[in-house]
Amino acid sequence: MTNPELWQQYQALLKNVDFVVTYSALSDEIPVEETPNFEIIKNKPQFIVPPTHKIEPKEVGCQALFCTKKYLTPSVIIFLPGQKFDLAGTRKGRGFGWYDKLLAELPTDWIRIGVANENQISQTPLVRNQWDQPVYWLVWKENRSWEITKTATR
Repeated sequence: MTNPELWQQYQALLKNVDFVVTYSALSDEIPVEETPNFEIIKNKPQFIVPPTHKIEPKEVGCQALFCTKKYLTPSVIIFLPGQKFDLAGTRKGRGFGWYDKLLAELPTDWIRIGVANENQISQTPLVRNQWDQPVYWLVWKENRSWEITKTATR
């Protein structure tokens, strides 16, 4: 069970963010719209990362940066799918490095939130390669409820 103080921090994070970067969920990924407290951010300016096979990460990074500058937004969160996460913030995707390349193009102060199912959360550390870009928060669906944690990354 997630610490109530963490839930409050997460809700405050969502309330205070100015811009949201989300993703187009594939069939085995949880849509961002299903994450806890999404209603807090649903009307904020957003950029949706298109399906990853259709566009280069550098181009998406430029588009996302342009959008945030257009809205003069200092506080940005980015939701990220993954195949596996550990509690230290290591994120593993489909093995092609697309999101790692995208995150390398974006400011590190953008708050990175990994979204997963309970079977995608590893209680043991995953191997983090030098190119692996970590997440700062994790939200995951466990049965019918949600869990959340801050990772050791930030």
